[in-house]
Amino acid sequence: MFVFYTDDTKYITHFTERSESAHQGLAIAMDEARVKLHLPPSATFGNLQDTERQLFLKEVISAIGPQSDAWRKDAVKEIRHLLSAALKLPQGF
Repeated sequence: MFVFYTDDTKYITHFTERSESAHQGLAIAMDEARVKLHLPPSATFGNLQDTERQLFLKEVISAIGPQSDAWRKDAVKEIRHLLSAALKLPQGF
């Protein structure tokens, strides 16, 4: 999480966790891993037994790994957009 403040500690904006593209991609990767591993739609990292969790994690990581550079770039774009909007700066500052 990134939280931005002015020099005199007034809140500007914040960015949480990951870019929208990463949220969407992670959801897709998790859905595909559930299908591949024959897990129920409700399966998450937190509610699976250790063996299934490890297999699930391995599948998800292998699916999202190739996307990580693009998602980092998307996160930077989103942060810049949030700051531009909050500070009323022209887009692409």
